[in-house]
Amino acid sequence: MIRVENVGEVQGTAEQIMEIIPNGLTFNQEDNKTKWEGQNGILTTDALKNEIINPGEHKEIEITLRWNKGETNFGQKDNTAILVSTTNPAGYQDINGDDNSSKSQMLITIATGLDRNDRIVVIGVVEIVLVITFGLLLSYKKKEHKNK
Repeated sequence: MIRVENVGEVQGTAEQIMEIIPNGLTFNQEDNKTKWEGQNGILTTDALKNEIINPGEHKEIEITLRWNKGETNFGQKDNTAILVSTTNPAGYQDINGDDNSSKSQMLITIATGLDRNDRIVVIGVVEIVLVITFGLLLSYKKKEHKNK
């Protein structure tokens, strides 16, 4: 599950989200409701581009990845999601893009008696929280305007 949260003061949208597929996992569009595009282990989606996210609210999208069977393909994997671009009605730029990415660690283990076509559903395993900070820009722009 990828969660995009607006912790700012202005409503906005998440125009593009990027997922970097961890080594040892693969993406198959047929496993996912959300339309993803990409290559070389990097996926992007604009699934939330028309979804207004008000201050204090969040939106979530699911992504399902498949585990590549292998004796050495276990252990800790880094999963990264990045909020590539945002918009807001005022047209402000995001002044703090440093918090628009999140890395989460997941652990690949074996459990007996469970066969789900070797798919690892990132839902419930890893929750990536991306923070939209375009709301902070509003307070910054207001302060900047008052000082002029």
